Amino acid sequence: MLDSGAVAEPFEREWFMRHPMRVAHDLVGAMLVVDRNGDQVVARIVEVEAYGGMEDLASHATMYRVGRETIGSAPGVLYMQRSYGLHTMTNIVAHE
Repeated sequence: MLDSGAVAEPFEREWFMRHPMRVAHDLVGAMLVVDRNGDQVVARIVEVEAYGGMEDLASHATMYRVGRETIGSAPGVLYMQRSYGLHTMTNIVAHE
């Protein structure tokens, strides 16, 4: 249950300009809020993974076009992708 009195500030882009492992660690427990035409969807981040860019062979950026196209984006860019055609993953670009 969300604390209705809680006030959260959005992360500034600079917050994502850190090592991906540090950003991933600090994202656990954070709230992701999407406001679309006055309708809000709120989700708590409960699981994260971090990868070291194109040189990290475990990264989906080495296997999938959307990852390769986005990994060089500015820190803080969020994008979605399907995983095995079953799940939707939310990805956030972070790098120093």
